[in-house]
Amino acid sequence: MSRLLFVLLLCTGPAFGQDAASVAEQICRAGPQLVGLGESEHNDDQQHLYKLALLQELHSRCTVGALYFESPFTDAVLAMIEQKPYSYFVYPFWKTKAVYPGLSGFIEKNKVIVAGLDPQENCSFLYLNRYLLEQGYISGAMRATAQRSDALLALAIAQYPGAKTRALSATEAALVIAAQDTLINDLKRTDKQPAYTALLVRCLENRKVLARLLAYTRSQDKIRLREEMMAANIDFLERHFSTGRQGITVIWAANRHIALRNAFGREGRKDKPAGMMERYAAGSKQRLFSTGIFATGASTGDLGFDLVAFSGARIRVTAEEFNHYDCRR
Repeated sequence: MSRLLFVLLLCTGPAFGQDAASVAEQICRAGPQLVGLGESEHNDDQQHLYKLALLQELHSRCTVGALYFESPFTDAVLAMIEQKPYSYFVYPFWKTKAVYPGLSGFIEKNKVIVAGLDPQENCSFLYLNRYLLEQGYISGAMRATAQRSDALLALAIAQYPGAKTRALSATEAALVIAAQDTLINDLKRTDKQPAYTALLVRCLENRKVLARLLAYTRSQDKIRLREEMMAANIDFLERHFSTGRQGITVIWAANRHIALRNAFGREGRKDKPAGMMERYAAGSKQRLFSTGIFATGASTGDLGFDLVAFSGARIRVTAEEFNHYDCRR
């Protein structure tokens, strides 16, 4: 199928649902296996609500089987294993008062597989090794290794608002990576559930990438590595959850991550990183469909999508909700 650009003006109010239905019909008609739903701004609840409407319309036409967020992979795995709601791992702007009831209800009602793609972690990062030790996934002999790794990560990841952090040195990052290799070797010896073990091993693999991200100082290096790992996480999750699963996969992320072209600059630009979905498309045989979403009147720039939609007038997410990272763990 050739890449076609449909530019649709989607308004708020009574016509909103009808417009979402029309866009969902176009997406499902293309027969995709994986659909990216983007957003131009994380602090616009109108875009979030429109994506929710699209998600519901997509489910009624081509069934949504999995929903992957641009949110921490590790927190999502732990929430999945412990059967916690999606609010335990997504970034704060995707669980605002406006969108949470509808999105949470959709996930629970339709038993959708929910996961995260981002190797980055936030203030809950200490929970992973504690969980592995307490649940017996790694042996007690690994406690000192886990604690050293956590202490190094704590230099670069804020555990509370206003905490002072700094980039890891190359030596510190190498020590964190070596610790993950040690933990992975021990974890692979466990006799616990193989499906969970595979997910937890992947968490530690993501943490190796995290260590590199925390040591990089050039933004282009960070962008490239993050996009590369998120694309690899899509591939991992699609293979891991392939057995007995029905329906399409939807990726809920920023426009740049789901763009198929020009995610971080025009073609020909020197040192231009490819976005997550562009990278995934290059190595995947799945049929993909990318939908960029913008506030009405906003410029779409040079990003390349299969379809572009405008969600309506902005509804700003409050600063309190946007920055409310819950470190309950």
